[in-house]
Amino acid sequence: MNGAPYLPGLLRSFAGSNDLWLRHFAAGHPGCTPDILARMTVGGDFSLRRRVLSHPNCPPAVLASFAGHSDARLRETVAANPSCPARLSRQLADDPSSAVRGAVAANPSAPPETLRLLAADSDYWVVRRAAANPSLPQDEIVALACSPDEVLQEAAALNPACPPWVLADLAEAPSFSLRLAVSANPAAPVQVLLRLAAKRRPLAFRVVYMDDYAPHTLPPNPDLSLLARIAANAASPVSLLSDLARDGGPQVREAVARNRRCPRVILAALAFDRNPRVREAVAANRRTPPGVLAGQALDTRPVVRARVAANAAAPAWVLRDLARDREGGVRLAVSENPGCPPGVLAVLLTDSYRTVRLRALAHPNCTEDAVTAMAAAVCLWTFTSDTAMVLRDLSHHPCFPSFLRTMIAMEKGGASLEQSRCFDARSR
Repeated sequence: MNGAPYLPGLLRSFAGSNDLWLRHFAAGHPGCTPDILARMTVGGDFSLRRRVLSHPNCPPAVLASFAGHSDARLRETVAANPSCPARLSRQLADDPSSAVRGAVAANPSAPPETLRLLAADSDYWVVRRAAANPSLPQDEIVALACSPDEVLQEAAALNPACPPWVLADLAEAPSFSLRLAVSANPAAPVQVLLRLAAKRRPLAFRVVYMDDYAPHTLPPNPDLSLLARIAANAASPVSLLSDLARDGGPQVREAVARNRRCPRVILAALAFDRNPRVREAVAANRRTPPGVLAGQALDTRPVVRARVAANAAAPAWVLRDLARDREGGVRLAVSENPGCPPGVLAVLLTDSYRTVRLRALAHPNCTEDAVTAMAAAVCLWTFTSDTAMVLRDLSHHPCFPSFLRTMIAMEKGGASLEQSRCFDARSR
């Protein structure tokens, strides 16, 4: 049976703990429910309040109660919450703090008419944030893109809602920063990306034929920052990605490997790149074939193995091996992988790093059987402070054996060993 039904009870136990770290853990967990979050706003810990107010599941009533708080940082957190109600966004758009208004201007869930007001704000920084918001009405985006201010033009050029014809015009601007912004926009037309890739022509040109487009040229010594933006753009055609992966520098090859539409055959080739950042990008891409990820799980660089461990496409047997990796960061990535199977999570429940244990315990795939089995295993350990800590962490799970809670409360060696034998006999 999937452990997800036990998750609210576990997080509720964390939220009610005297351990502030556990309360922060609960407030940052995506599965934390509105009723748990509401209770955690009571108290004097400022950073915990901000974490609660930034959670997408934070109740509207809680957000409303802090929308008028005297501390502008709390109001800013409310304004930036993706679940902030429209009426609160409108209220906070008139806030005296530019940081609060800027948070509303950058929030994609803010109502379009509210964003229209902020696009005319007296603070330049607020207008700039509104210009990059995809929820801003398109006529406002066009107006800002055509303004004489290059900074506002750049913000509009980065906006995914910017019309393609506007992006085509901005791509021809003499400003290099504008061309950079257009090259990173997923709404940029393919023809525009091709022209940008061939924009700088220091010496000779080499013709590259596209599948469905006219031939274009790619310079032998292009500006790497521009080509890296194009290589990372999901709108870039496959043939261009193939060319950049073959002839671009490490920065460009890394961008190709991070592209969420990069073909698997290119990812397989880049998995053997001599640059570790390129291999890391391949390991993080969900399109990377499982067989390639299995090979990368043996990489000498821990960061590459950690990216494999966090990849939802990684096979279960690869995660099982990485759960025993010598690097704690790799094991932590395994515990956070959404596809991590129950058997692997069971191993991580007794990890030497507390964060790994708690991540595994709060994983939706963690089962009742795994918790009870690992509790039995811990009871066979030599009783130490580490043993008690592991059992205390496991005891937050609703399915933790109730009679073992007495042992945890006593924390005496003799009594603990006696309870261990009792538990071992029952488990048989």
